[in-house]
Amino acid sequence: MGLLAAASATSLTLSNYHVPSLDGKFLPAVPLHLALKFKPPTIAVVYNMKDGASRFILDKRGNPKKFHHGIQIELNEHTNLRKMCEDICLKEVVYLNP
Repeated sequence: MGLLAAASATSLTLSNYHVPSLDGKFLPAVPLHLALKFKPPTIAVVYNMKDGASRFILDKRGNPKKFHHGIQIELNEHTNLRKMCEDICLKEVVYLNP
């Protein structure tokens, strides 16, 4: 089991994960996974959100609706990956550090 699998398993067990809603309030959510997109370079945090009564927000079919938050990445041949990762974790603390 690699570092990412261990971190994901830990994150999925946390019950205090909250994300901002459209009105600016924080709602409980359940993180599902991280997705990578290469054009343009982006990390997407995928999660289910709950309403004020702690019920999942559902899609048209009655399944928990998936939400995502995109984090754009600037990469070039001179990118310091360690610094980039530290900067992303600091900037995106709400989504990446429950």
